[in-house]
Amino acid sequence: MLEQGATRFKPATKVKAVPLPVRRMSHFLASRSRSFRGQRQRLTNLALLVASLGLGQGVIFVSQSVLIAQGRYDLLADFGVHYSFAVLGIMLVDAGASTTLARMMAGLSREAGERAHVWQVFCETSVIRFVIAALIGLCAVLYVLYGAGEGFSRSYVMSALPGLLLWAFNGVGLLDGLRRSGVSGVSGALAYVATAIGLLIAAHEPASMAGAVLGAAFSIGYGLTLALQWLALARVRLVASFSRAHQGGRGEVGEERFRIVVPAGAGAGHWASPDPAQCRLSGG
Repeated sequence: MLEQGATRFKPATKVKAVPLPVRRMSHFLASRSRSFRGQRQRLTNLALLVASLGLGQGVIFVSQSVLIAQGRYDLLADFGVHYSFAVLGIMLVDAGASTTLARMMAGLSREAGERAHVWQVFCETSVIRFVIAALIGLCAVLYVLYGAGEGFSRSYVMSALPGLLLWAFNGVGLLDGLRRSGVSGVSGALAYVATAIGLLIAAHEPASMAGAVLGAAFSIGYGLTLALQWLALARVRLVASFSRAHQGGRGEVGEERFRIVVPAGAGAGHWASPDPAQCRLSGG
């Protein structure tokens, strides 16, 4: 019999252990579910890439066929030359940075330090790409001012320059690293659609106005591409605040991009230590 004021303790209840076969079955079903989701995502990306390629190239083919039927061979020739150089400029501006960003994003963990590091690299890479775009734009402006007369060339170059500068901030590498390459492909198709619409409009305009229309279509197309990319990044909660990249980081990113473009016997480099105060990344 307990004395008055004594505390009565209840015996601890035993937790029933989950049988081993049940645990194994649970782990098996979870792994199969993850495998199914990964396979479905890969198939979705493949389908979107194929569809975007067909859409982009298809609309360009249709619009060029319409111009051929109208006998606008002069417009087709001018467009082919200038559009080819514009796309070459887009490739030079990227210069392999999307591959670097995709590789880093694919190996990203959920640690805040690594996220800040990746976003810092993106900020610094965008600065490099913008400088390249500005240099290409300067050369193009000098050409149209001193090498090309009035007409299609001057109008096209001046109207297409904004699209070239905007492409310095593209998020292709981030989307690819997040296994959203299908979204990246669909967004890229918008540039072809805009150009195809511009071709149909320019068919009824004089040379100078046709160049302005097609150059503006190029810039609008790549502007829409960037808008869709960043909308997709926002949907996966990859939101960041930009800041000015420091000189040391720019040099190291430049070395990494050089190894991508010219992969010849380069030594192993290292990334600059991230400064979360400069670039912050939030996402899940």
